[in-house]
Amino acid sequence: CSGPPPRSTPRPALAAAPAVPKTIASAAGDADPMWIGKWKLDKARSEVYEPILADMGVTYLLRKAADAKTSILFITKSATHLTIKLQTWVTVEDCIPLDGSWATKAVPPGSRMKGDCRVRLTKVSASELEMLTEFPDNWGILRDTLTVAADGNSFSRRVARSESLAITRYFMREL
Repeated sequence: CSGPPPRSTPRPALAAAPAVPKTIASAAGDADPMWIGKWKLDKARSEVYEPILADMGVTYLLRKAADAKTSILFITKSATHLTIKLQTWVTVEDCIPLDGSWATKAVPPGSRMKGDCRVRLTKVSASELEMLTEFPDNWGILRDTLTVAADGNSFSRRVARSESLAITRYFMREL
């Protein structure tokens, strides 16, 4: 399968990403942010990931497999980095500097994209976390925004490729 060639025209952009605070500690205080922990996808409340994955060049079978599986998300932080590990039909782990600088990694498995992408934090607070990923060869960007509910037991995850292509997924805290 050769698939379509890489995008030759840029995708519509989302609004520019604001600068991130110098560190998570400066934005979230001394206490652990509410988004740290183990989270399980609430499939009943969540939109399917298929339109985002299709736009990223993921094959039909992999898109369907991704939506069939219940994802588990682990979010941890160290003094210098945020680590997000997503377990679904594949495990993807991102280790992102807390200072807002870019981290380079291979593009996610299963898409037609090739090469490396870069990811950075663009928003951090005790209850909110936002990351921006830039893909190679005019494949565009992905903005991932997590907002924890006031009770700390769930969060919404808005995943956007553009202003008109976005989905929302919901996760429940696992103990």
